Amino acid sequence: MMKVANILLMVIVLVLSVTGIKGKKKTCKVEPSVKSLLLNTAAAVDELRDWLQKHISDTGASTTAPGCQTGWTLFNYHCYRMYTSSLQWAKAQEACERENASLPSISDSGVDDFLGTMAKSAGHRFVFVGGYQQDPQVETWSWIDNLPWEYENWWSGEPNNAHNNGNEDCLALYKY
Repeated sequence: MMKVANILLMVIVLVLSVTGIKGKKKTCKVEPSVKSLLLNTAAAVDELRDWLQKHISDTGASTTAPGCQTGWTLFNYHCYRMYTSSLQWAKAQEACERENASLPSISDSGVDDFLGTMAKSAGHRFVFVGGYQQDPQVETWSWIDNLPWEYENWWSGEPNNAHNNGNEDCLALYKY
C-alpha cells in the first residue's frame, strides 16, 4: 500500500507542477492539449486513490477485491477463503481443487500472520495449509502449489511425527 501511495504522490506532484500551480521556484507554461491530458490524468489518479482507500486496508487485505470471487479475501495478490467444514488434509485439498484453488502456501511471516488472523477471526485455531511430505521419515517438506520451501515457523519440537502412528505427512497452521 505504501508503494502505491508513493507512486500516486509522485504522479500528483508531477501533475501539479506541470499544470501551472505555483511552487517555490517558478510556474511552467503548458500547451492547452497537454494541460487537458494532465488534468484528466489527475482526475484518474484521484479516482484510483479513492478506490484504493475504500477497498484496501492497511494490512493489504480486501474483502471486495477485484479478481477474487465473493467470499474470498485478497492478500498479497492471492485470494483466500476460510471454510468451516471439518475435513482431513487430502479431502480439504480436493475441496479446494473443486474451487480451482489449493490449500495455501506460507511464503513469509506476513502470510503466516494473515492466515493466523483469518483463522482466529473465523473461530479456528487449527487449519490445514498446503505443506506435505512424500515420506515422513525423510522430513522433506513441499508446498502443494510448488512454491519453493523457504519459510518455516515450526512450533517448538515440531515436526516430530508424534501423531497418526508416526506418519505426520501434512501441515496445519496452529495459532493460539
